[in-house]
Amino acid sequence: MLQTISTAGSRRQFRHEEHHSLGVSGGAETGNTEHAIQSDADQSGYDWLVAPFEPISLDELNAKASMLVRLDNKYVLDAADMKHAIARFNESFDVLEIDGLRRFNYETCYFDDEDNTSYTDHHRGRRKRFKVRLRKYVEAQLCFVEVKLKSKRGITIKKRMKQQVENYGTLDEAAIEHVRRSYAEVYGGDFNRPLMPSVEMRYQRVTLVSKEGDERMTIDFNLEFMRGERRLRLDSGKFIIETKSPNANGLADKILRSLHKHPTKNCSKYCVSMASMQAVDKYNRFIPAMRRLNVLPESKMLTQARVREWARVQGQDREAEYSGSGVLICPA
Repeated sequence: MLQTISTAGSRRQFRHEEHHSLGVSGGAETGNTEHAIQSDADQSGYDWLVAPFEPISLDELNAKASMLVRLDNKYVLDAADMKHAIARFNESFDVLEIDGLRRFNYETCYFDDEDNTSYTDHHRGRRKRFKVRLRKYVEAQLCFVEVKLKSKRGITIKKRMKQQVENYGTLDEAAIEHVRRSYAEVYGGDFNRPLMPSVEMRYQRVTLVSKEGDERMTIDFNLEFMRGERRLRLDSGKFIIETKSPNANGLADKILRSLHKHPTKNCSKYCVSMASMQAVDKYNRFIPAMRRLNVLPESKMLTQARVREWARVQGQDREAEYSGSGVLICPA
């Protein structure tokens, strides 16, 4: 058996959330795997990411910054830049804490039709588009079916319905009806396309809330994409920040701009996962985000020296073969 290890290396939008709740994720390792080369980020933990902040409860967060209507920006930072940003965020933000936890695991299963319409509509830049997913919050053992719809005016509407945790990974009749109802409410038409699991992902999330309220941000890291028996584990030193404010120019955006960091366009985790797992042929719109996340297929960034270093770190005593096309192949 061969193990494949991929090297692969915002537009502002309104968002309306019909419901808001926070949760978490996990998953099992099976079959072939794809891993990005790990950076020299702190592998012993991420205490530096959350320790400097004062805690805030979920109820306090929703009272201060429910952000039902908001503008979002996404940024991709490496560990060094993230540490600089944390030092600045600490002055003006608190961290969500639930039962003593400040980092939460999310597990998400996206659904699409056989033509990958949700992906294709996003890649084409269509204003009228939507995504369907099941999201599981591992620590809280909660699960929701979520429908994200974008209107012609660019407003993103998220409608969610609670689902049984044991139903994670499948859409039952109630979930399908929720999808159809949500589609009809926003677009005024019928949704009849059969949906099937498309890709799964898991990651950790930290949520920061402005001390002044009316602004918050999420920080996602340790991302892992899964499709069938394939897995792509992203560089652990990469962080996706999503700022949420009334005008897309909140305090967090200003802090990041002062650090010479700018929004990363088209940084949809679903679309990036589909493209980086090579489940789709076209992904030009997402190349900047994929490059920042180091998951660009066919990249030339993997050198033989890094292959040897990866093998050394992994404790591998066998030779690894570099295919020259951005994919490392070695015996399992």
